[in-house]
Amino acid sequence: MSGTVPMDERRRPRRTSLDWPARAAFAASGAGLLVGFFLPWVKLGALLSVSGFGLVFAEGDVVSMLSGSNRFLLFAIPLLALALIVLAALGQKAASWVGAVGGVAILGYAVYTVLSLFLASTGLGMWLVAASTLVALSLGFMDLGRRSAQK
Repeated sequence: MSGTVPMDERRRPRRTSLDWPARAAFAASGAGLLVGFFLPWVKLGALLSVSGFGLVFAEGDVVSMLSGSNRFLLFAIPLLALALIVLAALGQKAASWVGAVGGVAILGYAVYTVLSLFLASTGLGMWLVAASTLVALSLGFMDLGRRSAQK
């Protein structure tokens, strides 16, 4: 005997479906996306709040800034939610890909929207203060680092 292990014993059994904790997590994520789509996303004062669903159909400058010209793409959120819930219920491993790709797309668009709003609503004075603060902070830390290195 050469001491080798037969091929069948070395191979791990291939997973054919998601385990229960993963199924529950994907289903909870999908439910959160679905419920969150209909809850308030933006509050402007005490009188106005708009949900993701409302952003699709509302009009105005603020709504256009938030949802952009492709506002019907917001319907991808409940579609992703339903896909995650169904795939989790069926135990399909495709839920991992749907969650990863959908999550990257939604978070990417959210970061882009927040940065666009920030850049559109800030003036030159704020940028000058922010840049000057970064310079002062950097120079302060560099000088403190030099002093501690000389001791």
